[in-house]
Amino acid sequence: MEFELNLSTQELQTRATAPQLEPIKMLTPESMEYKQLSPKQKLVLLHLVRASIWVEKAYYKMENKYNIDFQEFLKKEIKNNNIDAKLTSILYYAQKSMFSPDCEGNFIKLVKNIDEPIAKNFYPTDLSIERFHSILLTMLKRGKIAEVKKVLSQHTMVEYHGDELHGIEYVEYFKEEFCNCANELRLAIQYCDDNDFAQFLDYQAKALTEDNQEYDCMADTLWAKLSNTIFDFTLTRECYDDPMTQSINNNEILLKELKRYDIKFYAKDTIGARVGIINKEGTKFLNDTNKILDIIAQNMPMQKLYNQNINAQKQMGIDLDIVCLTGGEGTCQAGVTVAQNSPNDDKLAVIRGGDRKNVFHRQVRHNRNQKVISAILNPHQLQYYDTEADHWGVICHENTHSLGPKNTKLGEYTSIFEEFKADLGALAYLPEFESNKVFDNVQCKKIACSFLIDEFQKQKPTSLAQAHGVQRVMLLNRMLEGNAISISSTGIITINFENVDKTAKKAMEEIINIQLSNSTQKAKEYLNKYYQWTYELENVAKNMRQHSKKLNNSLDEPLKEYLLTDKAEKEIKALLLLI
Repeated sequence: MEFELNLSTQELQTRATAPQLEPIKMLTPESMEYKQLSPKQKLVLLHLVRASIWVEKAYYKMENKYNIDFQEFLKKEIKNNNIDAKLTSILYYAQKSMFSPDCEGNFIKLVKNIDEPIAKNFYPTDLSIERFHSILLTMLKRGKIAEVKKVLSQHTMVEYHGDELHGIEYVEYFKEEFCNCANELRLAIQYCDDNDFAQFLDYQAKALTEDNQEYDCMADTLWAKLSNTIFDFTLTRECYDDPMTQSINNNEILLKELKRYDIKFYAKDTIGARVGIINKEGTKFLNDTNKILDIIAQNMPMQKLYNQNINAQKQMGIDLDIVCLTGGEGTCQAGVTVAQNSPNDDKLAVIRGGDRKNVFHRQVRHNRNQKVISAILNPHQLQYYDTEADHWGVICHENTHSLGPKNTKLGEYTSIFEEFKADLGALAYLPEFESNKVFDNVQCKKIACSFLIDEFQKQKPTSLAQAHGVQRVMLLNRMLEGNAISISSTGIITINFENVDKTAKKAMEEIINIQLSNSTQKAKEYLNKYYQWTYELENVAKNMRQHSKKLNNSLDEPLKEYLLTDKAEKEIKALLLLI
């Protein structure tokens, strides 16, 4: 297919260069975290990084059916000295898509002759929601129960099959990428002295090459228990990118038919990979404050109405120095994940009562623009903004993901309300953290201030698919309503500390009630009330835009790039021979 680039040379020069394109720096070959590894450990890491690259290749096929062709087109044009193609390539690999909103909410389209599909490449790109529902109903009438289950699985790619739909398991659809990823994991095992980590890698390799969810379950179950390892390798699976499957929640007739045949449906997993070196000091802090989970669990509202059998002993955390983030775990929609709570509720390991684990990304969370903070926060409260306190708030957020109702069905609003709930967990129980001596009064004020300030955005999100961004707008408007924050006409924010936890507790009850209802109508009404880009939020955004020119993030991963070279493998193996 021929591609026609969409952005002008001037716009590309702006977006694909500093300061508009701001790199987040990961570990380098000179980082002490890497240099102190033994040669065998470096070889383990080398193969983990190479495994993650195959996940990235699969992700690009999953993200858009034209991605691979587009990449080849860019390479060819760059060889022909096409400057626009070179700049487009930089921006494309930064946002990992031909279509993405930037940090100011502007929708960026890199090609003219292709439109963004409804649900990435999970479904045929010309499939409408109405036709999707109609085909499923027809298949059910024809008795194609097993086929419908496969179409609605979270780990299948869907194609047309005559006038019906056909689900293809990821392990088959991405056979080349998954097999190569598994081979790299098996090479890592050869140099691994950690038996538990090696066992996990073996389960993960089998899960990538065999259509057997038991291996996924075993990999997830063991991964969640790993705590004393040197490395982390995670095959991440999030479900924010599939509004097609979520749309079923809005069709009462289809819902009834699926329930009749006991067919469960899940949004498709967007895959990514994370590779990092565990930071012992940061992980020790997480273990020292692990009672946070228990405190939040004890204070969650309406607990008698849902099963919440979890405690701090069932959920550990690790602090990670990042080597690379690939695929869906990397730079997406101008943002990079700060932390993650895994596995998700829909995964077999969790359904069977397995543990979850919180992973925190050190390099990402230290990427803050202090000029922006000074421009939007009341100068008398600048003492309460602290990036470490924001990290404490993120710890509370990730722990809250494990609590409350499970597998809620709110259609396109499901992820929005889940993220809203998690954010409230960072704010609602500050007095309880203080009374239990997890944080003192000043630290609690720092959490409230830092976490809330970092909720502000430079523009309203362009789509409900941006779950994190949408719920931040809702949360801030709820905080304004409860007088937990106030904003001057010049866009200066003041935190009214005495009202933060009170407002958050009330909002938590509201969100839990909506999740328990499984009512898309109630979710929609609540969203319509609070998802408003008010003049207060715009006044803050103006200040932010004035003091930050960043339009996109990018990942600067020099250690990853080094470990992908033949030179790295030769140098490390030479060191191994000297031992």
